[in-house]
Amino acid sequence: MNIYFQYKGYFGSAEVNVVDNIQYGKLLFINDIVTYVAETPEKLEVAFREAVDDYLQTCAELGDEPNVPYSTTASLSNKVVIPSGRNAAEMSQRAHKI
Repeated sequence: MNIYFQYKGYFGSAEVNVVDNIQYGKLLFINDIVTYVAETPEKLEVAFREAVDDYLQTCAELGDEPNVPYSTTASLSNKVVIPSGRNAAEMSQRAHKI
């Protein structure tokens, strides 16, 4: 089961490294690489939110526009279509490649 965080329009992954006993993730669906790490699931969500805030603040300080997350939904006639199956898997695979 994949777990994703959402905050201020950004999405983040949650992964576990059992060898090093850490949890980590990165912002999804943007071109910039933003990662975070923590020791517990609760701390990982906090680290994700801090990473989003830091990313937005750094972009503002540098005068750069932050990447806007790629749309993961499409609105059609008042209905929302969420990618599933093969398309969602492909998006997830692309998001996890560095």
